[in-house]
Formats: sequence, structure tokens, C-alpha cells
Amino acid sequence: MPETQTWLRELAEINQLPADVERYRVIDAPTLLIYGTATQRRRRNAVEALGEAMPNAKVIGFTGYGHDVANAAAEDVASAVLAFLAR
Repeated sequence: MPETQTWLRELAEINQLPADVERYRVIDAPTLLIYGTATQRRRRNAVEALGEAMPNAKVIGFTGYGHDVANAAAEDVASAVLAFLAR
């Protein structure tokens, strides 16, 4: 199956999810949420909302990067993940 078809199907599923984050409040495991500050506002807002809802979440925004922050700033993201795991 071509990658585009998979992406479209995944996006359709994501768009059907409820907008509220109430169901995530029960997740108390340490969780690192990463986003690029240049990504779409709705995605940034979703990450921030999850970070507020989840009691042990840490949110890190990488300035100037988009949705592909894990690839575009791989070393910085890896450093953040390692620091999070070391705590």
C-alpha cells in the first residue's frame, strides 16, 4: 500500500477522535510530549492540552521546527529524551 494512502487513512481516524482531553487525566505515567513550535496551531494546542491534563507529563517545544522536529532536530530531541529518562 502506498504511504500516502496510509497517511490519509490515519488522518481520517485522528480527525474522528474527541477534542477533549478528559480521558487522558488518568494517565499518571511519566510522559514526554514533544512538538515543534512551527507546526500547525491545532497540533501545538493539542500537545499543550495533553500536557496540562496528564499529571506527570512534561511538554517541550522546539523553537522554529515543524511537525518533523524529531528528524529535523534529532540530536536536540534525543538529548531531551535522554534527560527525561534520567530523571
